[in-house]
Amino acid sequence: MTMRRITLNKIREIIRLNQQCHLSQRSIARAFSISRPVVAEYIRKINAAGINYEAAQELGDDTFMEIVLVQREFEQSAFLLRWV
Repeated sequence: MTMRRITLNKIREIIRLNQQCHLSQRSIARAFSISRPVVAEYIRKINAAGINYEAAQELGDDTFMEIVLVQREFEQSAFLLRWV
């Protein structure tokens, strides 16, 4: 299942709302008009990368995008390896 892409600023805001404001995934999803599983997936990826909101703010867009996309590519290759 492919995820609809959202802007890097929205991903950073998802991190802020989750980590600093302690909003639920459902509340965040409603605020951005995206599905809760999409919010959950971004939160899971960010947590797996060990990034907090302050670090996300300091990272450049290219670096931040690489972290989010590399995580996705790694998961896709791991999924394919299970079927080999």
